[in-house]
Amino acid sequence: MVKRVYRGKLVVAGDPAVGKSAICQMFAKDGSEFPKNYNMTFAPEVYTKVIPIPNTDDSVELIVYDSPSFELYTDLLGDFWKNPDLLMLVYDVTNSKSLKTIPIWFELCRQVDWHGKNGAPVASVLLGNRIDLEHRRAVQEEEGLNMAERYLMKHFVGSAKNNQGLEDPFRYLANSYYQHRINEEKEEI
Repeated sequence: MVKRVYRGKLVVAGDPAVGKSAICQMFAKDGSEFPKNYNMTFAPEVYTKVIPIPNTDDSVELIVYDSPSFELYTDLLGDFWKNPDLLMLVYDVTNSKSLKTIPIWFELCRQVDWHGKNGAPVASVLLGNRIDLEHRRAVQEEEGLNMAERYLMKHFVGSAKNNQGLEDPFRYLANSYYQHRINEEKEEI
């Protein structure tokens, strides 16, 4: 059987200081490189990682766009993303405001021309970061689940610092993208 690699663009967005860059770095480097210092992302950064699809010889290469959340740059994000396929919105479980602004991020992202059906993302996830700080938790898991359901997103929680729960949302997105591409190929036949 021929091994196929499908390439999907993933946009990662959310409020400043929710851990987007740390999540992207930990994912791309297999959990080996947690950033020691916080540096606000002023320019978009791109990471790539190949994810094997279970029970196949195929894989998905996720091209991950770590988006700056500085207000000055949010108007330019659509130009940078250019026809993405997948969406990950991130909030911080120790910061309730970061969950309350998810609707704003979702609306900003909706303005982009996506590759999914009806101009929507192929798949979307909402990731609550910093579950390692349970003693400071300000957002209960049910609140995150409700927000995800409201926007038809799958909900995950994790910790970039401990590299806990980060693989699952990325694997979900890669598998969803793979199924989307396989279905597209079947429709073309």
